[in-house]
Amino acid sequence: MKLIFMSGVLLMLISCSTVREFKYSDGPDAGDKTIVEKLDPNDYTIYLRQVCTSDDKAKNIYLDCPLAQGHDNLKKLEIEYLFISKKDDRVFYITNFPDKYEYIYNTPGFSFSDKVNVNVWYLSKLFVGTIERAKGTITFKRNEKKSMIIEFDMPSQNQVRFSSLDEKKQDHSRIRKMTALNPSPSFFAYPDFQFMFTKYKSPPLEQENAVPVTDNAIIFVKGKGVYFGLAQKWDNKDKRWIKYKYGRLATRNF
Repeated sequence: MKLIFMSGVLLMLISCSTVREFKYSDGPDAGDKTIVEKLDPNDYTIYLRQVCTSDDKAKNIYLDCPLAQGHDNLKKLEIEYLFISKKDDRVFYITNFPDKYEYIYNTPGFSFSDKVNVNVWYLSKLFVGTIERAKGTITFKRNEKKSMIIEFDMPSQNQVRFSSLDEKKQDHSRIRKMTALNPSPSFFAYPDFQFMFTKYKSPPLEQENAVPVTDNAIIFVKGKGVYFGLAQKWDNKDKRWIKYKYGRLATRNF
């Protein structure tokens, strides 16, 4: 099975889960302790990263997909979404699982122009963190003792580029640091986005009944998991909620 190289370093950050375990649910119970995060496009800018194979697959190299068209020999293997608040320091980072068959992310549903469909069916990992724009850092806490700090720059108004990854303990001792990421993972801004839920069949690559996620809301339920409420029932299922285990949350802010 192929693994995504993530430009050489982000495998450690993402842990590349390929398990799509979720349950159809009735939603959180009345007594649950919940935190609701609504990612409104008016409040958040989405930056998208698309990972492709290199021209020479024998070298097993992966890189950011070129923005220009005409690269039919390059196949998308993974999608990543970076959401940065326009009003405060909030950051959400969502990864999809790598597609070893190279067909899911090359379907029409993953061809983006003005609007990005954030498909939670293929959710791999979810990170919640904070950004310090003056320092050029994004921090994700694994737990109370360990945190990950990503240094970034913005070559243009519409691009966020990761330049280094640093993991630290609470006592400020360094676990490891990687600088000069090569090539630097880059995310590009899009004007709009919508969370949705659907799957893609193998050939003929048809999309099955895409359903919006209500209010683009991510709901964290303490002790239970991560929930997404659907605007309507999906396919022939009787439930309008999707539940992922807490393991999908890579940070422990909740």
